[in-house]
Amino acid sequence: MLSILIPIYNYDCRSLVKDLHKQCTISDIPFEIRLIDDCSDHFQKENQSLSTLQFVHFTALSANIGRSAIRNQLAQEAKYEYLLFIDCDAGICNNYIAKYLPFLPSDKIICGGLLYDIKDYTPEKSLRFQYGHKREEKSAQTRNKTPYQAFTSFNMLIPKKIFLAIKFDESITKYGHEDTLLGIMLEKEKKEILHINNPLYHKGIENNIIFLQKTQQSIISLKELYERAEYPSQLSNKIKILSFYKKTKPLHIPISFLFTSIRPLIEKYLITNKKPSLIVFDFYKLGYLCTSMQNSK
Repeated sequence: MLSILIPIYNYDCRSLVKDLHKQCTISDIPFEIRLIDDCSDHFQKENQSLSTLQFVHFTALSANIGRSAIRNQLAQEAKYEYLLFIDCDAGICNNYIAKYLPFLPSDKIICGGLLYDIKDYTPEKSLRFQYGHKREEKSAQTRNKTPYQAFTSFNMLIPKKIFLAIKFDESITKYGHEDTLLGIMLEKEKKEILHINNPLYHKGIENNIIFLQKTQQSIISLKELYERAEYPSQLSNKIKILSFYKKTKPLHIPISFLFTSIRPLIEKYLITNKKPSLIVFDFYKLGYLCTSMQNSK
């Protein structure tokens, strides 16, 4: 019935997999847990030990293939007709598997949501925690108002036949926005997305320096996608920073100039503040996008 698919990269997911295995066993359903390690530098040996659990399959790749390709490979190798995608840095916070079972069988895509645990907060991770807590934690009721905009594969149940007909776009090689494009394709194909309150904790919170670096990578990915002829309108409808970029078109040059002038100060503030303002972070993203766009002209 259920194939649980977890792509791994440099994260110890033993606790997550053991919790999932226990819940599936108690639920008494046919299941498998498939793990593919995307050529990690760390924790590969530890995670490989999970293959001793019944119905758990572990594969380690000899070369990194990226976030989209590894998820597609997991789906292609899956044994069962329903795929539960979970990121490796997730944590169980409830009777998780049992809450998905009433939705099987179904032709809908079910998204369970995510939470941030206050116990994971540290000053060094304040920006990532603040952003996750304020912007990513949303109730099912809120997410269902804009189901495609709120879509994420962090915690997603999807019929295998629907996923394999669409799949993740493997042309995205940089970090960021593979979920965005999958959501666009699901909407284009008129596949129904239902959001429910069945969250996982997002445990793999980066420190502020790494989160800023990933933000920069994500904006470059967004810029490249926006420049592809088939995506501009759909992207601007779903991504707030891109929508704001379009609305501020006459101000792009002064925004870029201001951002370049004060960028070191903004970065120092975002890295060192124990409760950084997300408005400042929004300006940082807008300034980085404007500057990247100007530099490519």
